This record gives sequence, structure tokens and C-alpha cells, in this order.
Amino acid sequence: MSKAYQHPDFFNRKEYTMFGFLIGLFIGAFIGVAVMCCCFVASKADNEIEQIENKQSDYKEDS
Repeated sequence: MSKAYQHPDFFNRKEYTMFGFLIGLFIGAFIGVAVMCCCFVASKADNEIEQIENKQSDYKEDS
């Protein structure tokens, strides 16, 4: 093992805090982008469903 993991105060050191912050930043950014993509896809699906329903209602009115 490296010396950093053997150090008794490893979890209280400034380097570990900065490393944890960066890891959290990247994980949070990834989750945020994934949620935004899901919202975008859901919005597009809603628009397509509305268009299909409008076409069906127009077809029913014509017959």
C-alpha cells in the first residue's frame, strides 16, 4: 500500500478533502446531465403523442 493510506490522519488531510470534492463534482455533473437528457426525451415523447392524438382526432372528424 502507498504511504498515504497508511497515514493515521489520511481522512482528515486537505488532499483527501480536495479529492473527494472533485469526485463528487464529477459524479454530480454526470447525474445532472443524465437527468436533463431524460427530461429532454420525455418532452419530445409528449410532443409526439400530442401530434398523434391530433391526427387521430382530425381523422375521426373527417369520417
